[in-house]
Amino acid sequence: MKNNVYKYKVYLDGISCEDDVEVDLSECKIRRINKTDRLYNPQKSYKEMCFSQSPYPLTVLEGVVQLKQDISELKDLEVFYHIKFYIYPIILRLYKVGSVFIYSIDLCDCNSGIIIRKIELNHAKLIKYRKIFDISKEDEEPLKAFFKKFKEPLISSFFPEKNERKFEHLNHIFVALEMYNNAFINIGPIIGRGRYPQSQVSFLMSTLEALYSRKEENESITRSLRQRTAAVLSHFNFKALEIYSKISKLYNFRSDYLHGNVLNYKKLEKKVSQDRIKKWEEKYKDLEPLTEEAFDFARFSLLVFIGLGKIDSIEKNGFLTLIDKSLLDENNACELKNSLNEIKNILLWELNNN
Repeated sequence: MKNNVYKYKVYLDGISCEDDVEVDLSECKIRRINKTDRLYNPQKSYKEMCFSQSPYPLTVLEGVVQLKQDISELKDLEVFYHIKFYIYPIILRLYKVGSVFIYSIDLCDCNSGIIIRKIELNHAKLIKYRKIFDISKEDEEPLKAFFKKFKEPLISSFFPEKNERKFEHLNHIFVALEMYNNAFINIGPIIGRGRYPQSQVSFLMSTLEALYSRKEENESITRSLRQRTAAVLSHFNFKALEIYSKISKLYNFRSDYLHGNVLNYKKLEKKVSQDRIKKWEEKYKDLEPLTEEAFDFARFSLLVFIGLGKIDSIEKNGFLTLIDKSLLDENNACELKNSLNEIKNILLWELNNN
């Protein structure tokens, strides 16, 4: 009788591992790709692959899994969701800012190591904004704590249980994560289209809106979002007034993009006056650095809502009310601080290094 136990290898882009480093996360390990792996590329050095604009499988996530039925009876996506492989790259994508997406998955016989199933997802090939972060031996304990804290809440946000509260299937965390992912993938209607920072800003602002805005709020949504985001992130070494100002600028960039007020002056240089080009350069000189910061605004906000378990609309609205009251009342400010300390403690490794 088969026990349906398999060894898996998940090939990821977006993470660079130091040589000979294996980060043990209890249920799986992360390591650099090597000669024993199917997608190892002997034609390029690891450094070349890391600095390339094109995605490469840099890292392997490996472990052992037991399926409820024989793998031959399952379709690729059934295996993918059954094992919850989708959770691993999401957690890693939120650990630091990185375009961590799956290339492919191998499922192997535990004894012989023979590959039984290849699941070619090629999510990594959709990346338009390739952002690599490093993992070293020093990341082992922080990453273990990070996985332990955020794995189950993430699973709950994707597949909420049916209970008396009747969780919404398509909740704000699901939507916010989709927008955050799109800021890396940056999918557009034009084949071969490159990366547009204004488009990334649009996705990242939509991430914040999914988290910090209420359905019934129609007026002053921008002001509320700025205030709430600043109030929350001020507990994570961000300066509240700076966040408030920067989100205003980011909204202006998004407004220009969504209303078609975007000019590629490099291509139209002969048709555009130098005065207009100078004004354009002055207005958009902060676009690139602000886009980088917007990734962290969105990432930290996602970690707060996921880590505190604010999954359904009732819990979300209660949390937004607490944020609003914290701006006016000291007791509510203390309550917000205490609730955020739990998340802050998990992220101390990053906050102490910034």
